[in-house]
Amino acid sequence: MRTTMLALIATAIPAFGVDGVTLINQSAVLAAGGFPYTISQPGSYRLAGNLAAPLDAAAVVINASNVTLDLNGFTIGCAWDQNTPNYIDCLSTSPTATPSNVVLRNGFLTLQTSSLRGSHHVANFLGATGVAIQDVSFTASGSYSPPTFNIGSLVTIPANSIFRHNILSGILGPNVFCPSLIAGNVNTTAGYGWNGVACTSVTNVGPWP
Repeated sequence: MRTTMLALIATAIPAFGVDGVTLINQSAVLAAGGFPYTISQPGSYRLAGNLAAPLDAAAVVINASNVTLDLNGFTIGCAWDQNTPNYIDCLSTSPTATPSNVVLRNGFLTLQTSSLRGSHHVANFLGATGVAIQDVSFTASGSYSPPTFNIGSLVTIPANSIFRHNILSGILGPNVFCPSLIAGNVNTTAGYGWNGVACTSVTNVGPWP
């Protein structure tokens, strides 16, 4: 009886690490209602496994300020086709919540797509402020059909941000809003977007200004 009671108590405890960090994995996302997984409270979050969003779905939306998302060496992956709704992002901050002080680090964001059209982003932080992104690999593979308007970006970096020690590859390039610090990144995409002035760009490899 004691063993049974302990097991029931354990299954009722939320997925917190020993340091108070909220742990996220595929099972936790599905148990919380499915994708996209919404972060609506400040705090530290850490992947405890890979996340794979269904076809044509977003993976994670950050609606709160003062959030740290540690990918912990794992991957957030999305897959889109020609039916993907316009303006969808794999990982994003909410443009209506305008969160601040958001940190993303230490892992992988991937997009597999075919005939991508419209304005899409693998990671989109536009509308947020004070974003720090470090040690993340961003990849978009597949193909797209260029429309007459913006096709989006691999990662959109808002003004007043730090973007360092990241790797970018694939069919979409980064889009940077200034002023921001862009340092020590490797960009093997075809190019970049640069908006505004007073960005500091140092020791980057590939097409950066």
